[in-house]
Amino acid sequence: MKTLRKLKLDTVYQIVKSTLAIDPLEHLHTRKRKHVEIRQLTMYFMTEHTKSSLSEIGKFFNKNHATVLHAKKTIKNLIETEEEIKKMYQLIKGNLYSSYNLLKHDEELDLLEHLKRTKEFNIGLINRTINIKKIIEDLPEEIRKKYFKSTEELFQIKKHKRNEQHIHSAK
Repeated sequence: MKTLRKLKLDTVYQIVKSTLAIDPLEHLHTRKRKHVEIRQLTMYFMTEHTKSSLSEIGKFFNKNHATVLHAKKTIKNLIETEEEIKKMYQLIKGNLYSSYNLLKHDEELDLLEHLKRTKEFNIGLINRTINIKKIIEDLPEEIRKKYFKSTEELFQIKKHKRNEQHIHSAK
């Protein structure tokens, strides 16, 4: 299954830590099976859910890329053969996908903020256009005639050009 690979190493680490109530970094130098498997599970999820390289993941644990590759292969096998690992895997996976939903929600909020800023910008343009129109109308008539066509005519030309562009882009 293809994942979004948008999470950060620390996010995956925190999710594993909170899901299993064990810190994968706490027992880095122990070879006790329980601690090794949790560390390997964390590395596995980091390879699947981040854009980080094997080397970057290894550095996170003070290990090398080969250790991360070995962890990934080991966990794939253990998920199929060990029921306890499979349960841990399912729990962590569920929490990771929940974080994707939060991430998606944050992205939607960012999009809404962008649209709001765009709307404010467009309103600003409209207000500036109205102000320019008023400034032109307030100029003495001889200057206005010399440099501008009538104000209405000036804005009608711009409006006509925009309509032409809209018609051509619609085709």
